[in-house]
Amino acid sequence: MKLSRILIAWTSILIAVVALSGCGSSTSSVVPVISLDTTPPSLPDGLTQVFDPYTSTARLTWNASPSPDVVAYDVYMYQPDPSRESSFDKVGETTADNPSWTLPTSATAQTYSLRVRARDAAGNASAFSPTFTTTVPAYQPAGAGGGSSGDDGYRKRIDS
Repeated sequence: MKLSRILIAWTSILIAVVALSGCGSSTSSVVPVISLDTTPPSLPDGLTQVFDPYTSTARLTWNASPSPDVVAYDVYMYQPDPSRESSFDKVGETTADNPSWTLPTSATAQTYSLRVRARDAAGNASAFSPTFTTTVPAYQPAGAGGGSSGDDGYRKRIDS
């Protein structure tokens, strides 16, 4: 016996409430339309690392999703673990109006592989952005010889 699935995408439902009084008369009111959004937002793209040598701060930035109902972005970092199917762990979350995330700093240069996904108000998640691999320079405390005069940091970009 072959089972088939039928997916019905509901876009809205109209709910009517009817109240009966003890005299047999009725009143009705209509509740506003409730949207059942099942469409995920578009994926974030244009991942870039921006490094500030004066503060030794590195930020991952990306182009905001054009989907109007995005409420947050989730940041995932590759952390090898042979016991799992996916070795990307969620390491951060930002609001829709802040498409960036501060990368961890270390006394030695670190290489990170990251990806981002958008999440909308209905809880739908986008596909993952392409994986972005970047190296964050070693943390240098203020006054430790960070950038030179005229050095305004650098950007590393992946075309996605």
